[in-house]
Amino acid sequence: MDSRFINVVLLGSAFMVLFTAFQATGMISQSVLEGVKNETVNGTSFHGSGYISMAILYSFFSLTNVFAPAIVAILGPAVSMFFGGTTYFLYVVSFIYPMTWSYYVISILIGIGAAILWTAQGVYLTKNSDDMTVSRNSGIFWALFQVSLLSGNIYVFVALKTQIIDRATRIPLFAVFSIVSGAGLVLFIFIIWRSYVEKRRDNIPPIEEPKKSTAADIVQTLKVAVRLLKTRNMLLLLIPFSYTGLSNTLFTGVFATCIGHYVKYGDTRKRLIGLHGLLVGCGEILGGGLFGFITKPKTASQKALMILVGCILHM
Repeated sequence: MDSRFINVVLLGSAFMVLFTAFQATGMISQSVLEGVKNETVNGTSFHGSGYISMAILYSFFSLTNVFAPAIVAILGPAVSMFFGGTTYFLYVVSFIYPMTWSYYVISILIGIGAAILWTAQGVYLTKNSDDMTVSRNSGIFWALFQVSLLSGNIYVFVALKTQIIDRATRIPLFAVFSIVSGAGLVLFIFIIWRSYVEKRRDNIPPIEEPKKSTAADIVQTLKVAVRLLKTRNMLLLLIPFSYTGLSNTLFTGVFATCIGHYVKYGDTRKRLIGLHGLLVGCGEILGGGLFGFITKPKTASQKALMILVGCILHM
């Protein structure tokens, strides 16, 4: 079997396992933290907010994207993905015994780690693809990645059986998620090992080729980003970008929390957050398969029609 194909499958599997815990955690974070606020540890109560955490996370995610290419060039994509994945692991673990200050500090770290992780993912996937296999490899990666929405939320649906997510429910829940995240890091270590081995094979091109990067490179990247932001196409794209951000916040954070507070759903309504995430995952997999593989758009009009249909269904 082609070594690069194995690398792509391993990459998708690592992301699937890591995000099984993270995506489910994102769905239930605010509901979990509401239960934590009823607890007092050493005379100190928790005052954090899942919404503020997400705002911090994605703010640092956006800012770090400017520097991420230089970091990945220095460390290499495999090591960079492990570093980024470690911040996701720390975020999940923080819910076992959450403290306000550490929760927000870890939100900063995961924002930085996310930028590095996704930049490294793109580099690694590209280096393991060519013109003939890039579409196939991208499809394989995203198919594996989307499964994370299913598996994590199935566990949430099964595990949450009380009206309030108290300490007795939270600790076992996030202990399992922490183990799952740790398994994802093990897969990233295996990717590092494979990269190390393949670099020393004469008949296989190296997966990682470290390049020197300086502060001037980072400044140049920032200048290019600013110039790109001023172009007409990018200014027009800011509209769908903003809509995507707002809608993503709605269905992963606000709507999920609302489900957990809807009294008519009964005392076990918190578990319906998991069902919500599960159905969202099914929809994303179905939509991705339908529009990405079955009905591949070829002309500009077909692409526009696909976007219109997707927008209508989304709204």
